[in-house]
Amino acid sequence: MKKFIVFVLILVLPINIIGCERSAKEVSLYLFNINEAIESGNNFMKGLANDDINEANKYCRNETIDENEINKIRENKIDSYKIDLVSEGSNYAYIRYLLIRGSKNVVRADLESLDLKVVKVDDKYLIDDVNIKSLKQVYKDGTSLRLIDEETGKSQLLLRRRDLPKQVFPKDGKVVITKEDVPESEISFINIGFQGESIAMTATRGNNAIIALALVNKTKKAYGEAKGEGKGGQQDVNVDENIEKFLEKPIAEDIMGYDVLKNVDVQKLLFSDSDGELIVQFIEEGKGSTIRIYKNPTGELLPLKFDVVFPSDKYSLDILRVTDRGVFVKSTGMKGDKDSEGTYLVDLKDMRIIKKEMEK
Repeated sequence: MKKFIVFVLILVLPINIIGCERSAKEVSLYLFNINEAIESGNNFMKGLANDDINEANKYCRNETIDENEINKIRENKIDSYKIDLVSEGSNYAYIRYLLIRGSKNVVRADLESLDLKVVKVDDKYLIDDVNIKSLKQVYKDGTSLRLIDEETGKSQLLLRRRDLPKQVFPKDGKVVITKEDVPESEISFINIGFQGESIAMTATRGNNAIIALALVNKTKKAYGEAKGEGKGGQQDVNVDENIEKFLEKPIAEDIMGYDVLKNVDVQKLLFSDSDGELIVQFIEEGKGSTIRIYKNPTGELLPLKFDVVFPSDKYSLDILRVTDRGVFVKSTGMKGDKDSEGTYLVDLKDMRIIKKEMEK
């Protein structure tokens, strides 16, 4: 009897082993790899942000981005983006990005969410669906900034020009113990943080600029949100709106002056992945672009010594993108200087500037 059982086991075991091997091969063949899905999503987003629509379209399954959308993207360029949420199914993944857009033609900044559905087609991971939603928008209205929260649909006064700091400590690497007077200036550049609670801005007069940060008070409400119906019809409505506008209270909780920059043109104003830092790219006349990074919300200038590593009379810096790893910048020699050319990662955690492989 025992010999019979052993004989049966000898016959059955190879069959089971072969079956397990086949099953394992099938599983490995159809297994959905979330990391590869995220990589495809990131490549798609990188193409959009770099205005390389052909590259972005490589990762689309069916539909491609048409010419009208391309023009809209170019007018409202993606300044920065980051992954906010990832959810995985059996053969698909949803990846939500938060992205910040700026406009070429008006002083405005948009915080949006973009959802990608990534599916596996044979051995490729492709974008099957794209949905975008507006979350918040900051825009200039006369001499004021206003904020629209798409959740409520209301436009609220963020700050007026007169609310900007009247004096600011300049941060130029020297010992400074006195503030500098800030003449009345025009708000010329704004951006919004990923959390929607920090608003960065530059105010300029001529070629001088101040850098400032405003923090939004979520619980603060504008005066008189409800409009009453008066007997005077439209005339009364207009009067009510004018009164409300006059009495409206700004929702900016704090407005901090970070720096005064003289004889410059501010080119980029970005928040780090965590909103913990404010990154400013600017250019002085006759020199290359350079960068300053400030700690939020103190305005402390981080000791990264860009002017030492990349002297602005020899090199020009350009911010490529901001990620959870730090800030990627490209250095280009202006007068034949090659030693410090290349792509660098500015590590904001360890305060290091690290040379990387040259990127496209």
